[in-house]
Parts: sequence; structure tokens; C-alpha cells
Amino acid sequence: MNENDSIQLSNLLIQKLNIEPTKTLSDADIVIINTCSVREKPEHKVFSEIGRFAKIKSGRDIILGVIGCVAQEYGQKIFSKTSLVDFVAGTHNIHLIPDMISDVLKNRKGIANIAFYDKIESLNIATSPYDDYGVKAYVSIMQGCENFCSYCIVPFVRGKEYSRKSHDIYNEILRLVQMGVKEVTLLGQNVNSYGKKSSTEISFPELLYKISEIKGLDRIRFTTSHPKDFGDDLVYAIKNIDKVCNQVHLPIQSGSNKILKLMKRGYSREDYLDKFYKLKDNIVDIRITTDFIVGFPYETEEDFQDTIKILNEVKYISSFSFKYSPRPFSDNSEIDTVDDSIKRKRLKILQDLQKSITLQYNKDSVGKIFDILVDSSSKKSQEELSGRSYDNRIVNFKGDTSLLGKFVKVKITQAFQNSLRGELL
Repeated sequence: MNENDSIQLSNLLIQKLNIEPTKTLSDADIVIINTCSVREKPEHKVFSEIGRFAKIKSGRDIILGVIGCVAQEYGQKIFSKTSLVDFVAGTHNIHLIPDMISDVLKNRKGIANIAFYDKIESLNIATSPYDDYGVKAYVSIMQGCENFCSYCIVPFVRGKEYSRKSHDIYNEILRLVQMGVKEVTLLGQNVNSYGKKSSTEISFPELLYKISEIKGLDRIRFTTSHPKDFGDDLVYAIKNIDKVCNQVHLPIQSGSNKILKLMKRGYSREDYLDKFYKLKDNIVDIRITTDFIVGFPYETEEDFQDTIKILNEVKYISSFSFKYSPRPFSDNSEIDTVDDSIKRKRLKILQDLQKSITLQYNKDSVGKIFDILVDSSSKKSQEELSGRSYDNRIVNFKGDTSLLGKFVKVKITQAFQNSLRGELL
């Protein structure tokens, strides 16, 4: 989501201020740090990153801005923490950044705007492909969250749920397809909630059906889904719409009912597994990815083993896993009961198990044939191309650059931890 915000802002600055993105920091006159505060570690990295500019700004007249979730969280306080920052823009205010930069150029320093709006203008900034060859794009369909999980800062820095109009989303994707885009990823803090606050809007499954009618669009992905809102209608939409990929991100966070209740997730372990088996029973080769938090307050060894059990049962193709860290504004902002050494130990156990499951998935793919959307040259070899399978795995293979941006069939010959290698058919 932050990557998409950065793409939109880059487009906007080119259009409104007639400025160009630079390849290196040394060439930049304006530097904007787009931030995340969902965990403690990236928030700390923001301020260390700002500190890097002390020497650079002393020798050059660089404009430095901070945007995104940390900007929303701190607002004017950023100026009291550092004198290096010239402007601060919150999560609803991307559309105002060109004007803020113009004000800074007029020697108005210390500008901050973290206002929330009922209608988020920033969501309607035209996006563009994010890959080098123009075949993949992100499309925001909504912003905000009203679930208020007890560990989460997101509702406080992204605001209330707001869904874009379906015809605006459709027209944006239509424009992207006319530009050559073949795959879109629909973005939202909880895409399952799309349209629920409007009596005149369609539901998220209905949006998938509508988008799938666009000729020239070959693949549809989406993230993120909240399990409590993942209904049968969405399962059947994934099953019935060929363009919707067979990979679903369904964050569980913990396998313990006690911890899920403390997290205020709104579902039990049993509820989650019911949804998983509904997906598995209806969709051929469904692949599930997830999120885990280890060391949540009051998590016992038994609670942690419940998480390990659900990882063994579901066998996620991959997962994002983190140590718990208290976040401001949340219910648990001052609670942290599990020793950090225990958190580290549990995280390693979970991640080692996930690595073995992921590697086995990849080994099981050897000999199979995948349809690959070629989106780049391989990072490790200029002689190889790279693309994604339907279930979103990276596949590298030897091929001519004329294949970039096209679909090809690749037979898998080797399996690695984070990617596959194959031969072009």
C-alpha cells in the first residue's frame, strides 16, 4: 500500500510541478520519506533515516518531507524531534503535497497537514504500472479500518473506512489495461469491507465480477482480507472468476483462541479453519499466505504451540511473522508481558517451520508447467527473465527480452527457498 502511495505521489509531482524522479540521492533536490508505523522497528528506522540527512542538508539545499503513517502519528511533533524536516503530510493528504512543496520553496518551513477527510481525494490520483515493463499495477479500492484490533495502530493513522466508487475503480483499471497492464492488485486495509458502509455501492465480490469483464485484463489479485468478513460469496467469486488468482492472503495472527480474543480479532480458530477448508474444497490448488504475531501479551507456550499446530494444518505457502511490539493509541499500547528472548526464540521456531513448508511447496512444483507473466529481467542473471506464477511465486528462466510483458509457459526444473527456476516451453 505504501509502494502504491509512492507511485501515485511520483505521478502527481511530475504532473503538477513538472519535476522528474532521480536515480540517486546525490541528484535529488527533494527527498520524501514514505513511512510505516504498523510495527515499532520501521517507525524507529524513520528517525534514523532522517538523521542521515544532517550532513547532506548542511552542504545542499534539499527539501525533506515525511509522509505516511508515522507522519500521521506524530504530525507537528516531528519538527520538535528534528530540524531537518521541511514538511509533514498525513495519510489522507498526498494530493496536497505539490502545494506543500511550493510553499516550502517560498521559504515556509515546518508545514504539516494530517487532517482526515470524509472523502479521500488522494485515493483518486491516477496510478500507473509499478513494474519496469508496464504490465502490473496496484489499484486502491478503499482506505481505513474500523476493526480496532487491540494491538493495531492502523485505524488511528489511516482513519475510518472509505470505499471508492466502483465506477471510478472500473474506469481506472480500464485506463491501465489500455496502457498495457495485464494484472492488477486491488488494495485496502480490509477489502472484504468494500462497499459495506454505502447503501448504493456493490459488495467486494460483486466488484470482482464487474472488473473481470474488462477485456485485456488477465489477472486480478487483492490484499488484505480480514477473516471475520471473508464470506462464502467471496469464496465462490474466486472459484468462478478465472481471472482471480488462486492465492489469498488471510491473516490469522495467532492459532490460540485465548490470544485471538485478547487481540479482538472477531473470529475463533475454528471459524478461521472453516473458511480455510471452504477455500480448499472449492478452489483447485488454492494457496494461502498469512500474518503471525508471536509474543503477544499473555501468550503462553501452550498458546504458541496452538499457532504452530495451525501452521502445520493449513501449511501456508508463505507468511509474514513478527515479534509483538506495543503500538501507540491501541488498547495494548502499554502492555508487553512476554520477555524479548522468548519472543525471539518463538519467532525463529515459527519461521524455520514456515521455511521448510515453503521449500516443500517449491520442490513439489518441479516438473509442473506454469503460466508465467514475464515482468522483469532476473536479479541474479542478465541472461534470465523473471515472472510470477498464478499463485504468486517468482519463476526465473532463460529467455529473450522480447518476451517481457507476455505470458509464457515454463516447466519448473529447480526449487529454491524463495523462487523457482524453469525452462521455457
